[in-house]
Amino acid sequence: MKNFRSLLTISLILLVSLIQAQKFEGKIAFKTEFTELPAEMESMKAMMEMTITTYVKGNLSRSETKGMMTPEIVNIMDLDKKVMTTLMDQGGKKTAIVTQIDDMQQQMKKEGMSEPQYKETGETKTILGYNCHHVIATMTSPELGEMKIDMWYTKEIVNHSPEYSELQGMPIETTIPIQPGMVMHMVATEISKETVDASKFQIPAGYEISTMDDIQKSMPGK
Repeated sequence: MKNFRSLLTISLILLVSLIQAQKFEGKIAFKTEFTELPAEMESMKAMMEMTITTYVKGNLSRSETKGMMTPEIVNIMDLDKKVMTTLMDQGGKKTAIVTQIDDMQQQMKKEGMSEPQYKETGETKTILGYNCHHVIATMTSPELGEMKIDMWYTKEIVNHSPEYSELQGMPIETTIPIQPGMVMHMVATEISKETVDASKFQIPAGYEISTMDDIQKSMPGK
């Protein structure tokens, strides 16, 4: 359960920091890789790479995460309703876990994770034709202590993220420590403006709607 909650926490951090732009509609593809791994995991480095495809339409977004060693996970974010829905298909058992963003943020605080503090470095560079600014976000967590998230963001795509509300644009390159000795790097490989069908932000038929409380109660020993 702790690993599952950690996965959702990381998904939330990544998702809400990536893209929530009222003036942008389209698709952004990301590639993730681990730039640091414990020695015993180095042989699995290539298999641990993931791709994230994010579709954006106003204050709605859908991120699809795929990897050889990770289950396919879909996160749908509705900032107007402040709701994140995680779609999971585990051996044919399809579950839609609906989480109130405010509740999740409060839980993160209870677990000792602080709000990010930002420091602009003044550096700039161009990524996929977008002028990007460099910022370091510092947070603390019980597992990692102080952790620094390295981000390059563009002011050309507006950010409306509740988690990173003070960031004046959309991050398109991020380096984040996952645990001691494990660092993940994520960068956009494609940004395309296109019409996105509204159906992408709906829960598909066949999914059982649940909440994190329901998941916890169903665990053995609960």
